[in-house]
Amino acid sequence: MQPTQALSLTNTNSSSISWSFPAQAQGIIAGVVAAFPLLARLDAPKRALALRRRLFSPEENAEFESPAGLRIPSKRWPNRVYALRPDHRGVTVYDDDRYVGSIVFSPADHVPSGDEHIYHAMMLAYHEDEVLAVAEYRPPREQVE
Repeated sequence: MQPTQALSLTNTNSSSISWSFPAQAQGIIAGVVAAFPLLARLDAPKRALALRRRLFSPEENAEFESPAGLRIPSKRWPNRVYALRPDHRGVTVYDDDRYVGSIVFSPADHVPSGDEHIYHAMMLAYHEDEVLAVAEYRPPREQVE
């Protein structure tokens, strides 16, 4: 049995859930969720960028920085894709390449926005069902004619 790292997730209604990650993700999760001293927060954007460049492949980094964002395929629904973009703190949801809304979820502890993108990618890749159970879903806005 592999050692695991526990992590808590809290939605906007303050309900939370905890679960474990595989051993190879322990260091990554610990780095993303760790509380930063005040002075370290000033360096947070640079450190988040460096961490993302180490964790994501060159192709994933290029995709993340593109207008469409990094696409993470759903393991639950074959035609669903989650998109993460550097200019957006939530996660955009597409079914059959059609925008169907956004989901919003955040770590229980403060995480700088750059690290939050890494957190979102890992959470969706490893624990999609649990994320969807606590995430806030925001449907598309109705178009005004």
